Parts: sequence; C-alpha cells; structure tokens
Amino acid sequence: MQSSAIVVQSIASGVKELESISHRLIKEVSVALITALFFSLLIFAYVYFSRGDMNLTYTVSITLFIVIIFASFFGTVIPLILHKIKIDPALATGPFITTMNDILGLLIYLMIGNIVFWDTLKSIMCG
Repeated sequence: MQSSAIVVQSIASGVKELESISHRLIKEVSVALITALFFSLLIFAYVYFSRGDMNLTYTVSITLFIVIIFASFFGTVIPLILHKIKIDPALATGPFITTMNDILGLLIYLMIGNIVFWDTLKSIMCG
C-alpha cells in the first residue's frame, strides 16, 4: 500500500515525467528488496528454531520474500495502469491491490509448498 500511495501522490500532484516515476519505482523496489530480505531471514530463523523443519522453513521464508517483492512492484504499477485507463487510482488502488496481494500470496505459498514438499507428497501418495 505504501508503494501505491507514493505513486497516487505523484499522479495527483501532476508528475508526468517518466524519469521521476521510474526513479520512484526503482526506489520502491530497492526498499522492498531490503525489507523482503530482512523479514524472510527473520521468519527463516523463527520457523527453523521453533519447528526445525527445513521444508516448512524454506516454504515460508521464500514465500514471504517473493510476496513482498510482488506487493511492492504491483503497488507501484497498478495505480499507473488504472490512471492510464481513466480509473481514479486513489479510489480503486486499495481494494484492488489488497485483494490481488491476498490471492497472489496464497498462490505463491501453495506453489512453493508444492515444490518444496514434492518428494514428501510423492512418497505419501505412492506409498
């Protein structure tokens, strides 16, 4: 939501230069990378020491990293797209991005869980 708020503010103040918008996009993604790395390492340590299960640890920490990056990217890009198609980004961005982040986060979690736990699932299914 922070990324989208910054972009909506730029749109509202009339910033039209692509250079300014691309500079903000790079800045938002850079902050997202640092945030994603910090929190994924933090959750990695927590899950590892509380559960000791490396599959679960990898699944949760990798998912968190990817979801934070996607949320920042889409939070920056979606308001620009909405503005381009003449939909007020200040009104539509919040619900749209929140719903998209929830759905995308769950899908990413399930896909990574499927990849990480594949051998376990295969041995359970095949006996």
